[in-house]
Parts: sequence; C-alpha cells; structure tokens
Amino acid sequence: MNTGTAVAERLKNILLVVLVLSTILLLYFLWSDNAGAGFRVPGADGGSVRTIPVEDVLYPERITVNFGAENYTVPPETASLWYGFAGGDAPAFMNGLRKFLASDNIAVGAISKEDFLDVMRARSVRADFAFAIPMADFCAAFDLPRPAEIGVIDAFTCAAYSEASPESLFLCDRLGDRYYRLAMDGEAGFKELIAHIEASDNATYYPLRAFSGVENDTLLPLDASGALAALPYARSIDPGDEDDAGRMREMTRAFFGKSFDFTRKITEGNGTIVYMYGYGEKVLVINRDGSFEYSASEADRGSTDFFGALTTALAFVASHEEPGERAAAEKRVYLRDVRSSFADGQKAYRFSFGLDIDGHTVYYADSEPLAVEVAGRQVRYYKRDMIDASARESGKGLPSDAVFAPFDLLTEHFAYIYGVLSEKGLAAPPGRASDDESVFESVAEMVTGLSSGLLRPSETFFYRGRDERGAPAAGQNLLPVWTLAVQGVDFYFDLYTGAPAGYYGE
Repeated sequence: MNTGTAVAERLKNILLVVLVLSTILLLYFLWSDNAGAGFRVPGADGGSVRTIPVEDVLYPERITVNFGAENYTVPPETASLWYGFAGGDAPAFMNGLRKFLASDNIAVGAISKEDFLDVMRARSVRADFAFAIPMADFCAAFDLPRPAEIGVIDAFTCAAYSEASPESLFLCDRLGDRYYRLAMDGEAGFKELIAHIEASDNATYYPLRAFSGVENDTLLPLDASGALAALPYARSIDPGDEDDAGRMREMTRAFFGKSFDFTRKITEGNGTIVYMYGYGEKVLVINRDGSFEYSASEADRGSTDFFGALTTALAFVASHEEPGERAAAEKRVYLRDVRSSFADGQKAYRFSFGLDIDGHTVYYADSEPLAVEVAGRQVRYYKRDMIDASARESGKGLPSDAVFAPFDLLTEHFAYIYGVLSEKGLAAPPGRASDDESVFESVAEMVTGLSSGLLRPSETFFYRGRDERGAPAAGQNLLPVWTLAVQGVDFYFDLYTGAPAGYYGE
C-alpha cells in the first residue's frame, strides 16, 4: 500500500469515529429525560440561560439603626447596606464582618437575650433575617474567614454592632433563643455604617411603648416612607388567553424536556390542566388563575447544604421562567423564608420567595409568588404564582390624601384584630367582663412589626382601589396598604383610610 492510500484510509477512520461520537451526543440530547440538563440554544445575543446569584435574593429582611435617645430608622432597602454597591466605597455590613472575622484573638461567649437587647439601646445597627442561616455554610459560600472560635455558633438570624461595646460583634439565633458576643482586640469597624445611614434621608421610627405605654419594643414609623397608589396588574401567563398558547407550550416543555412528547395531558372541568409523565414521576398542574405547581418523585440520594440547595433552587427558577415580557414594571424576587425537614434520612429545604415591584413589597393575601423544595440535588416541588404590573410614570397617579397614622390602626381596630386572633386560637376568647383597655393592651403586646407595601387581594375580597386621579377604580389592582404583624398573622389596612383589607397567616 502506497503512502497516499494509507493516509486516505486513516482519514476515513478518523471521520467514522467523529461521526459515531456526534451521533451518540445527538441521541443523548434528544432522549435525555432530565429537563434541567437539557441542551439549550443560546439566545440571539449569544448569551446563555440567565443565572440568579445568591446575593440577588439573600439579604436581611430588616436593618434597624439606633442613633441614640430612642431615635431609630429602618431603611426601606437593605441589600446595598448589607453587600455594598459593586465598585462603590460606601460602608457595608459584609465588609465590616469580613474584616472582623479576619482579626486575631477573637473571643466568643454566650450572653442573655436581656443583655443583647440592653446593649442595642445604645447607638447601634442590627440586621435581621427572617430565617436561620448556618454559620459554617455562610462563611464558605461568601469566602469569609472562619476562626475556630466561632465553631460554637451553629446558625444566626441576626448580626449587630453597638457603640456601647465598640470592640464587639453580636450574632443571635432568635429561633433558637441563642445570643453571642464576639470580641476582638481593637474596635470593630461598623461606626462608619451607622454614620452613612444617618446622613441619608430615612423615616423616623419609635418603639410602640412610646405610643401606648405597653412594654413592646416593636418599631412604628410616624409616616409611610413613600406615597403609593393602586397599581394595575395581570397574570404573568393566562391559560385562557389564546395569545398565550405558544408561551404556555414553551413553558411546559421546559419542565419535561424531550419527554414532553410522551406526557399525558388532562383537562379538568374547572379549566385546570394536568400534565403527567410516566406513572407520576413528573406532574405539572396549571391552574385556571395562571399559577402552576410541579412535582417530581425522582430519587436523588445525594446530600447538600443550605447554599447548595439554594443554588439548585435558583438555577431551576431561572430556567423555568415564563417566556417573554408582559409588562414594564421592574420585578424582583427575594428569599422570604426557609424551612428544613428530614424524610427517609434525607434533608430537604423549602425556599419561599417574596416579590418586589418597582421597589415596593407585594403582599399576597392567600398565596405566595414562588416556592421551591429541594432534596439532595433534586427539585421535587415548585410552585409559581407570579404577576406583572405596568410601569407608572414617575410622580403620577399618587393620591393626595394623607397617609393613615400607623398607631391609629391599633386604636381603631384592636377589637377586630383580637376577634380574628381568637377565632384562630391565637388569643383567649374575650370574656364578658373584658374591657376595651385590656383587649387593646393584649393586642399591642402581640404586635411584632409594621410595614407598607402593595397588596394582591384575595379572590374573595372585593375592593376597587384608586385610579391615577385618586378616585375609586375598578379592575385588578395591587392596593397600597399598611401591614400589621400580630401573633404570626399579617393584617392589611388601606394605607389612606385605614379600612381593613384582609389578613393572612397561621
């Protein structure tokens, strides 16, 4: 065989190998049942599927600053105060935390809740999360120093600093009723953060006891932080809208991948659509109201930690968003609650997400925007009930009415609040001898928070809201409300009239 023939034969063999490998890869992408691992064509701009960084959703529920002499503020936005702005040099809580944990000779000791609250009455700043974050996982996820001394701290819900003990950082786990003082040689670097917030324009808050005489340190604002008006909204996707048929099919395919062609579709009498793959290994329920729920029974015996599960949840959320844009108002989800459980020896995490629209918290009266349950590395439950709102021109559509005074919510509606709590078994039924003063004090003692935002009302609650001229408006509106948290129940009241607008919880 001459040299030319040998080269030709070798080229043919190489070509055959390449073709066989290409065929195997193509079959893998076509027949893979794993929707999360399915092949995705990059967008027109050459980008890939959007990812959601943990920092975009994980930040404190509240940052409270005490300037001294019972002068408090609660900034409406916490993410930038916790992480700082990219490329900015403004003080941030995480920067101070990183420097503190990098210090030598850190001493850690348990303190009482009373001692913690006492030191917070001085000039101070504290950041509170609504859920517990594992300390070791937190340090690993954000590449923070982890001195051996902090190994005694399993989890935290709160990080704080007080000028009453300038060498200290305080961590607490309210859910476990544990409080810790971490001390270093020198001064912890959080004074600049307090001064930075003090120089900003924020609403003034006072403890509830300053208004009522009841011993309750819950903070109330003197006014709302910004004017709000009713905001029209629509379902992110409407199963009954013919124009959404293509978006519906594209969204559904994202859950089943190529196995979608082998999925059964069942349409129930009330308009609910159920997709089922195999013998219930994957089930997607699309409700008539535009919400949907997905569940998977595929077993994953692997294990993961808090941040591993959260990363899995966020990747699933990003790859299963409704395709296309329906409205221009800026929308942002944030991590609102985390619950963990054990089943069959495997730890699972359920992440519940809240929703901000145009920088305002949206409260759902009888649902939640987004929930994801992760076991091991597998998403086994996903619920989505998202809405879209139209953007409003700056400064337009805002009522001229004065905001209803926050403390007056208690003085006018304490009997209503107590009645609801009694029906739910969260308060003793009022006796015949109960007087208004004792009922009021009971309610005031149980208040745990007050905030303003936009309410998505219950389907059974009729309220017309206000249009851009401040007049009553028909249609589907997010309503401006005060939200008063009492004994685990959120009570909603019209921001301008104080009229009850429903409640949710427990």
